[in-house]
Amino acid sequence: IALILTVIRRKVISSEDIKNILHLSTISKVPYINSTKKRIVEDGLLINNPRIQYSFRQSFHEIRMKLEQEKHKEGHKAFMLTSTMPDEGKSMVSTNIALSLAKKGYKVILVDLDLRNPSIIQNIHTKECKATIVDYLKGNYRLDDAISHYEPYELDITFGISSDEDATALLSSPRFEKMIAMLKERYDFVIMDAPPLYMMGDALLIAQKSDSAVVVIRQDYAGIYDIQDAIEELNEYVPHISGAVLNQVRHSLF
Repeated sequence: IALILTVIRRKVISSEDIKNILHLSTISKVPYINSTKKRIVEDGLLINNPRIQYSFRQSFHEIRMKLEQEKHKEGHKAFMLTSTMPDEGKSMVSTNIALSLAKKGYKVILVDLDLRNPSIIQNIHTKECKATIVDYLKGNYRLDDAISHYEPYELDITFGISSDEDATALLSSPRFEKMIAMLKERYDFVIMDAPPLYMMGDALLIAQKSDSAVVVIRQDYAGIYDIQDAIEELNEYVPHISGAVLNQVRHSLF
């Protein structure tokens, strides 16, 4: 029955759909959290929110272990997080992966590369940064000026503040390639929040400089054929796809 409903709805519902239709492994399933509740809104959908449920934190523990395995076995350091469509939760997932790795003691930087719609700053707050990632890519500041520090978890972050129409040119520049190389030398993990695949070609430019990609799929959201097309194209640019994260999972969907 579930398979028939999936075909009719043409949406991803379960990890079985991801395996059988998209031919990817499911790294983890992030449970749906009602973010309208006051006690959640105050501290955000973050693993360091003391009010967040255990299963939410545990889902990012699973993702962290997968990335650790790839680092130790394959030497992967630079991971891009993307999705097919906007609003699938990739920035929230990126932020919590970075927090989980930093909590373990790794040297981690979270890089907001969704230059047209930066959103990391909405998920996590630090002291005012001197410069943004766009400022650096345009050559106006040094890289260190664009790096902010999140004290509670010893996490470094490069923020984007406003939309930039020159995103494609900036991500195609030698300066971007040099930046990724420098970050891989300085950090154990470089977690890159990339744009959705179904927008511009920005995510594919980032894919070429990544070691691996993680695809965030919001349950019962994007069309399954759209996701298939996006993953097929991503496969042509990124060396490796770690798998998918099924986000906002409700177990009683039907």
